[in-house]
Amino acid sequence: MTKHGFTLIELLVVVLIIGILASVALPQYTRAVIKSRMTEAQTVGSALVKAEQLYYMANGSYTNEVENLDIGLNCTVAESKTEWKCNNISVETYPTHFCIRSKKNATENSDWFFDYHFSGSKACVAHNTSKNAQGACASLTGVTNPSLDNTSWLYYYF
Repeated sequence: MTKHGFTLIELLVVVLIIGILASVALPQYTRAVIKSRMTEAQTVGSALVKAEQLYYMANGSYTNEVENLDIGLNCTVAESKTEWKCNNISVETYPTHFCIRSKKNATENSDWFFDYHFSGSKACVAHNTSKNAQGACASLTGVTNPSLDNTSWLYYYF
């Protein structure tokens, strides 16, 4: 009579191989999730800047009120009146620019954001301690030598 099954060593080897594959795949997965959120924020940012530029051409000034912009995004204004929510994108409004980030929940602090100036300059900004955010910014913008601002944030101008 023959016994069928796996030995303990064979099972340990399989678990070890799965662990090694997971340790290699997890950072790539995390970077892919960040890059996906960045791409969505980049799309929203481009639409908002174009809408602001159109508003400026029509009215001679920029607006901080999303209701004044002619855009096809589902945006709501936060109580502070300086922040908009467009889907899962948070848009902080300033007189001359937007800061745009994706948040999973209201208390999460993102380690990256996009900075869109109405004049046309834009940057992907990553915290200097987040290698995943830095890698995603470099991948999206093609910039390999970012500038450091206030020792905390790396600006990838594109």
